[in-house]
Amino acid sequence: MDLEAHHLDIETAFLNGTLDEEIYMKAPDRVDTDETGVWKLLKSLYGLKQVSHVWNKLLDSTLKKLDFT
Repeated sequence: MDLEAHHLDIETAFLNGTLDEEIYMKAPDRVDTDETGVWKLLKSLYGLKQVSHVWNKLLDSTLKKLDFT
């Protein structure tokens, strides 16, 4: 059938998605922070439960903007 396959690997893909909800995390040890020691995440981070969903939404919307179906 003479089919061709193409592969794309996007390094740090999960770190590019913007979160839809507010997520807070405790600052790692040995990191200077304010008195609360809590950070609000603006972007997705490896280890979050929703990281795959956030990345999929970003990829899907980008491909649709480029007229992929």
